Amino acid sequence: MLWRPSAIETGASMSSPQWLALRGALGETAGRFARLLVAVGDPDADARAVGTWSVGDVAAHVHEVSIIDSWFVTGEEPAGDLRELYDMATTASVDRVRDLNALALRLLPERSPRALASLVEANVGVVLEATAAADGDEQIAWLGGTKVPLRAVLGHMLSRLILETFLLELLRSPDAARFGGDRSSAPKPVACELRPWGAEPVLVVAGDDGLAVRPPDGHPVDARISADPATLWLVMCHRTSALRAVLTRSVVVSGPRPWRLRRLARLLRTP
Repeated sequence: MLWRPSAIETGASMSSPQWLALRGALGETAGRFARLLVAVGDPDADARAVGTWSVGDVAAHVHEVSIIDSWFVTGEEPAGDLRELYDMATTASVDRVRDLNALALRLLPERSPRALASLVEANVGVVLEATAAADGDEQIAWLGGTKVPLRAVLGHMLSRLILETFLLELLRSPDAARFGGDRSSAPKPVACELRPWGAEPVLVVAGDDGLAVRPPDGHPVDARISADPATLWLVMCHRTSALRAVLTRSVVVSGPRPWRLRRLARLLRTP
C-alpha cells in the first residue's frame, strides 16, 4: 500500500514551489547516494569510517531512516521482526534515538552497499509516490508520536541523505584524490564540527595523516558550522554564495579560529 487518506489528509491548496523543490531534491539526492554506494562495493571499505561504523553501517543507517520515515508517511505497519523497530520508533523520545539506531542495525543486517543502494532508492520512491497528491502541510505522527508537517519528514530524509552523501564522497577510496590536495604538507590539522539541522553533529579533522570523520568526542575544534544541510551542500559545490548563506543565517559559523575553514575548504574540494 503506497498511500491511504487516513495517513495523509490532503488539502485543496496547490503545491508550493518549495514543496516541489523538496520532493525533487529528495529524489535527486537519493539517486546520487545510491550511485556512490554502488561505487564503493565493499561493505567493509573504510572500516571505522565514521566513529565505529564502516561504510556498510553508514548505508544501513540511511536504510533505517528511509524505511522508518516511509512507515510514517504511508501509514504502513510492518509485521515480523521489524514490528519491534516500528513500536520503538512510534514511542521513543529524542533521548532514545541512539537506542533506536542500535536496534535498527541489529534488525536490518544487510551491509552490502549495492543492495542497500536499491533499498534506499526504493523507500524514497515509495515516499515520493505516496505524497504525490499532498502539499506538505499535512500533519502526520512521527518519532515518539510527535505531530509534524509532512514536509518536515521529507526534510529529515533529505538532510540525512545529504550528510551521508557528503561523508561517502569524502571517504570512498576510488575518489580520494578528488578531495586530496597535498595533505602531507598541512602544517597543522584543521578540525571542524558540522552541525546539520535535523541531524547529529560530526567532527571532520584534516591533517598531515589524512582525513578523519567521526562523532564529536571533545576534540578541540577550530570552527563549528551549524547549517541547513541543503544550503551547506550548495555552498560546498559552489552553487550558491557563502556570503549570502551566512547573511541569511542558513549557515552559521562560530568557534575560536573560523578563518581556518579556508584551508579545510581547499583540502575538501568538491565538484
